[in-house]
Amino acid sequence: LISDIAVDLQRDRVLRSRSSGVVGVYSLQGRELFTIGLKSEDVYLAGICVSCDGNVFVCDSGNHSVQMFTADGRVLHKFGMRGSDDGSFDYPNCIAVDEQCSLLAASDRNGVQLFTVSGEFVCRVGQRGEGSRPGQFIYPRGLVFAPNNELVVCDMANQRLQVFKLSD
Repeated sequence: LISDIAVDLQRDRVLRSRSSGVVGVYSLQGRELFTIGLKSEDVYLAGICVSCDGNVFVCDSGNHSVQMFTADGRVLHKFGMRGSDDGSFDYPNCIAVDEQCSLLAASDRNGVQLFTVSGEFVCRVGQRGEGSRPGQFIYPRGLVFAPNNELVVCDMANQRLQVFKLSD
């Protein structure tokens, strides 16, 4: 199953993550250029994004982590482990990187967390909650950094978008 796609316009290519643990890299015309295979027993890939410098970030939901690769597919590092503490994940599913290549946002069943691109925890945005008050999420599934230092979160179960102003 294809889990997610990302476009790298600086390098004229499209990337797709497959739940089976393979990231495919394609030309904009659809020709496969190469694949990145993750070696892990429990790998289950979900969200994917590409930073302005070409690094690739992939949510490995099965291993409760985020994996980072260079533009040519070499492993840089991974971060996260199963849990609900800051910097831990419970099935991460979506990831985004800001335009300055300095901040990552990743979502899981517990909410949304911000990290540096090297994987250092910065803060949480909102919280998991059974209600629909501002800042509460039930299964956040989509993330995008917007202009003016804002993060837009698709709150799937509450059927809404929430916009968060991040500090300057």
